[in-house]
Amino acid sequence: MRKNFNLPGAIPGLMFLACLSWFLLLPAFGDPVFAPPAPDAAYLKAQGDSCFNLGQYNQALNYYAGSLKLNPQQPDVLTNLGTVWSQLGDNQKALDCYNQALALNPNSAQTWLAKGVMLDSQGQENLAMTCYEQALAIDPGQAQAWVNKGVILAQGGYDQNALDCFNRAIELDGDNYMAWFHKAMVLNDAGNDQGALDCCNQALNLNPNFLAAWQFKAYLLDSLGFDSDAQICRAKAAALMQKY
Repeated sequence: MRKNFNLPGAIPGLMFLACLSWFLLLPAFGDPVFAPPAPDAAYLKAQGDSCFNLGQYNQALNYYAGSLKLNPQQPDVLTNLGTVWSQLGDNQKALDCYNQALALNPNSAQTWLAKGVMLDSQGQENLAMTCYEQALAIDPGQAQAWVNKGVILAQGGYDQNALDCFNRAIELDGDNYMAWFHKAMVLNDAGNDQGALDCCNQALNLNPNFLAAWQFKAYLLDSLGFDSDAQICRAKAAALMQKY
């Protein structure tokens, strides 16, 4: 008969294993103490923004919808969701989202701009113009709203107000290649081909893959009598068309 049986650490070790077994079994019983926290509205919005920036619009749609389910009072999320719907081709749902966002925050220049862009894409220039002007009344520093307003004004040919819009956009954001491009077109309408060419070159310096600018530059060079340079531009444009 063994007396004074004692293995130091044996009992604590057994207790540790028992506790470990109990801990590992907890998930099977759904103990909420160890469940991961549920994502909140801000987290879902951030995930939606990441997906949107990657062009993953369906995933963005799900994240934004989830965020709004948790907190419907988010005009910025409604604006982003509207832009997602617009990218997916459902402009009515996009418009509904923009209107809901503006009902919550009528002073959001970004929402007015986004709504204008969507209406503009549908050929509703008058309604789009109203949105752009509303955006600029709230925030005159919206360079893209100046560009978009100028494009509508320039549809009938040379318009000094359109040129003023493009100049204002360039003052606010000198890297806005669309502002330079559309300024080139207005200058061409005014008969200033050299000025137009300078602006077109600036647009291409900012975005060398701008197909329309290469095509327009070729047209301007033809007008100025630089046939061989125009051919080079046409070749660049053709290469871009093959690429895309």
